Amino acid sequence: MESQGVRQHLLVSRPRHLRPLRARIDRLRTGGDSLEWLAFTIGQLGLDFTVREPPELIDHIRTLTARLQASTEPPLRQ
Repeated sequence: MESQGVRQHLLVSRPRHLRPLRARIDRLRTGGDSLEWLAFTIGQLGLDFTVREPPELIDHIRTLTARLQASTEPPLRQ
């Protein structure tokens, strides 16, 4: 999504920097109060994204992804 579209999706008032890299690809540098807040905020943008750093955020997103995935699987019959 182009920079203008990303800006429209960013409804949070946190310091951030958005820089176009190439057609339809932007780099967003931002921060937050916690990894949980940041993972939730970027996850709800409705856009494809790649997290490159920090490793702690990558791990948190992976954990959150697994938790959300497990919540949608049918329960095991006992």
